Amino acid sequence: AGFPHVYAGTAHATDIGIGRLQAEALWGHLGESAYFDSVSTDNRRLFAGVVFALQPRVLDGLTLGFARAYQRTIPTAGLSLWHQFFDPYRSVGVNSGPGSGYEDDQLVSVFARWAFPASGFEAYLEYAREDHWHDLLDLAMEPDHSRAYTVGFQKIYTDLPGPGRRLRIAGEVTNLNASPTWESGRGGAINFYTHGQIHQGYTHDGQLLGAPIGPGSDSWYLGVDVLGPADRVLGVALERIRFDNDVYYQRLAAQYGHRGHDLELTASVHGAMDVGGLQLVGELGYSHRWDRGFVGMLNGTNLPQDNNISLTLGAAWRPR
Repeated sequence: AGFPHVYAGTAHATDIGIGRLQAEALWGHLGESAYFDSVSTDNRRLFAGVVFALQPRVLDGLTLGFARAYQRTIPTAGLSLWHQFFDPYRSVGVNSGPGSGYEDDQLVSVFARWAFPASGFEAYLEYAREDHWHDLLDLAMEPDHSRAYTVGFQKIYTDLPGPGRRLRIAGEVTNLNASPTWESGRGGAINFYTHGQIHQGYTHDGQLLGAPIGPGSDSWYLGVDVLGPADRVLGVALERIRFDNDVYYQRLAAQYGHRGHDLELTASVHGAMDVGGLQLVGELGYSHRWDRGFVGMLNGTNLPQDNNISLTLGAAWRPR
């Protein structure tokens, strides 16, 4: 479910001379799961985010962006309007910690997308960091500390037989694994979406805000779609997800070796079509998973395996 929030931003890309800029800021309140803990003083959190996207004038099709997310526990007495709307955008520093008056969690990311309409190709990436660097030397030595990234592409082929028919090939890799810097004993936000000061992490009512694979996981995706007139889509996809690698490598791998991962492979077929302004979508998937939740490793048994079939149907009305 969504969380209560307000936002303000540009309605469209605005010309600022060196290019076209879009910006948005968001404020909201996050709740805690009813099953998380019995501490009543940290049940609500302030969430604030800001994102900028620039399309440089000299590089057609390129978009460069910066995003920052911030969350802070709301005390029982509440927060002033200043702390609600301005404090999240103060200077980021390592003085945010116990006793500083700013027990918060700050996440930053940079992203880019380069599209080439003439060839039907685009590539994109996002690189995020959960923990602040102490100084520039620290950033130069360990830029990968508490990092996560997504890299993807899309290619459209237009020379298919039939009117308005196109072929799309898309792929994406996401990695939320802890970097090797944790082996040195470095603290802070080792596992992405988690933090020592905000114990709930990036969640609302116990549900994750972010990549659905979750902290410590990685995924590969490859899809092929045939696109037709009237927003028709028919495609197939393959996806591989390895869950909770941080838990496995930090607690289990030394004892159980390299064959106890929580791994899921999924094959799916999906489609969409427009019927008089009503967009119909559907997906049928088959998944095979090994050692869900590391149950087999922990019980000392052979890796348990399970199969799942999923069916998703949806409809959206778009007034013309």
